[in-house]
Amino acid sequence: MSKDFDTLTMLWEKAKDHLDEGELKDITNLDEHAEFLAGNLSSVVNNLGCLVSYDESGSGTLTNADDVSRLLFSISNQIDYINGLFRLSTEASSKLERLSMIKSNVDTCMEALARGKKGAKA
Repeated sequence: MSKDFDTLTMLWEKAKDHLDEGELKDITNLDEHAEFLAGNLSSVVNNLGCLVSYDESGSGTLTNADDVSRLLFSISNQIDYINGLFRLSTEASSKLERLSMIKSNVDTCMEALARGKKGAKA
């Protein structure tokens, strides 16, 4: 995995138990940003493919192994980062759902207690 992916994971692990509902909702929206980045990366790679395939002179910038390997490593890091954004979005969404279920259960218990107290007074 890339350093970006590892950094996102480390930050999530340290922060996830300290985020409020609004912050979790913001993180769940990272999937939209990841989708944008993935579409952009697809377009860039497609355009690079076109450039390479039409470079009949062999004088382009992707003519040696170093150039190609740097490009491929960069693309790999971007894909890892996008994957990290999707992962954070999914984990934040799951945590938000668990919090919602807990709140619902607490509300149900409080209502039952309130009904029990009213019934005991009657």
